[in-house]
Amino acid sequence: MPLTQELLMGPADQTLTPDDIAEGYQRCYTAVHGRTPRVQHVSGYWYRVNGEIVHRSTLTTEIIRLKQLERDQTTRKTHVERNVITRLIARLRAI
Repeated sequence: MPLTQELLMGPADQTLTPDDIAEGYQRCYTAVHGRTPRVQHVSGYWYRVNGEIVHRSTLTTEIIRLKQLERDQTTRKTHVERNVITRLIARLRAI
């Protein structure tokens, strides 16, 4: 998904195609949860996500939430890795 679509993806954005929304949700969900959801455009503003009917605005809001959750997870992992490396260096210096 192009960066411009990522910035514009919100409940009021009418420029995204159903495929953009479905692919964006699949990508974000997979990145956060590690498994791929089944997303299908039903008609109009309605999608079927893992058997549940969901409105377009709900799906785009969920995409935004998942992107933020992915950023938070990445930040947390980086912070934990730094702490481990910092402690290891401190132990090596103490030897």
